Amino acid sequence: NVVGRSRGDSRGRYLATPADCAPSGNDGAEGESVDPERASCVDDIPPVDRFVFASESCLPVATLNEMEMALFGPRSAATKDEDNRIASLYDKSWINARSNPNNGYARQLQWDAVRSSDVPQNSIWKADQWITLTRAHGRAIVSLPSNYLDDRPLWPAFRRVRASDEMYFPTALSILGVLHRPPGGGEVTPESSPKESCAGDRVRRRRVTYCDWSVGAKNPASFA
Repeated sequence: NVVGRSRGDSRGRYLATPADCAPSGNDGAEGESVDPERASCVDDIPPVDRFVFASESCLPVATLNEMEMALFGPRSAATKDEDNRIASLYDKSWINARSNPNNGYARQLQWDAVRSSDVPQNSIWKADQWITLTRAHGRAIVSLPSNYLDDRPLWPAFRRVRASDEMYFPTALSILGVLHRPPGGGEVTPESSPKESCAGDRVRRRRVTYCDWSVGAKNPASFA
């Protein structure tokens, strides 16, 4: 899902998918008719501000107003400078990342499964697969192969990795320098680094979903 917010529009919230603006009844090829309302709706959707990772198994536990407040902050500011200050505080990706394996499974099937010739070990990070990316971070990840890897794709490095969706995005952000260890070294873990800003000032180590892993099983606890 993608989320956009237009500061000049009191409606303020948009959820869009590619199907929302698909032509009706055909693909819009030359000589074929296109539903003008659906074909032009892209003009009514503001630029994407956040990429929110979720799935059909994620149940909403917050209202859209609460979601908007968490992602973008207060809406009405007294001055433009105040508005920009608020925007800078909230213009961050949410990624609950850690910089080292938390158990033998993670060590053998995730960290060690990434070849050091592809990615240095100190650049490998892990996070929940449900994350939120800012527009700038989404663009940087897409441009990573051309800007930093001589047009080599990064994803083949994760072919042998179990649950690679937990590894790809935080590792890409680490390569980009967005995620990093705190000054003076030390690993970033939920236990030793509880602060949201400990992995960089452009990310918040914050969950998108609520999961209970305290039972120590392969899957989180089910909600009754």
